[in-house]
Order: sequence, then C-alpha cells, then structure tokens
Amino acid sequence: MADADRLLAIALRLPQEERRFLARALLASLGAIGDEDPTAEAWVLEMERRVGEVLEGRASLDPVDQRLVDRPGGRDGGDA
Repeated sequence: MADADRLLAIALRLPQEERRFLARALLASLGAIGDEDPTAEAWVLEMERRVGEVLEGRASLDPVDQRLVDRPGGRDGGDA
C-alpha cells in the first residue's frame, strides 16, 4: 500500500478538475461508471467532498491498518 499512499498524497494536491478526472478514471477501471450504474456520479461527488475536507484540514487520512488496531476489540472487531 505504500505506492498507493504516495499516489494518494500526490493526487490530493492536484486541482479539483484533475482530481475529478482521476476519480472518474479509477471508478471506470473498477466498472463503477457507466449507464448501468446511476450512482457513479454521486460517488464522484462524495469523493470530491471528502478530498476537500482533507485538503481543508477538517479530516485526516489514517492508514487502514492503524484504524483496525485502534477500534474497540482490535483487529478482529470483537469484544476484548
């Protein structure tokens, strides 16, 4: 995931229109954009909103491994 983390950090510094282009391209690569998926535009807008929050300092990015460890019950989510 180190490559993905580095790419994300670079992508988050791009202007909004370039981030939108990347978001659409990534969704399309997953088969998430097309006539058969009416929610694709909503996902693009949600990603833009979330990226905006990160760029404005209202949200932060945490490695998923750390989030799993930090949640109640540890990695497996069970009660300790």
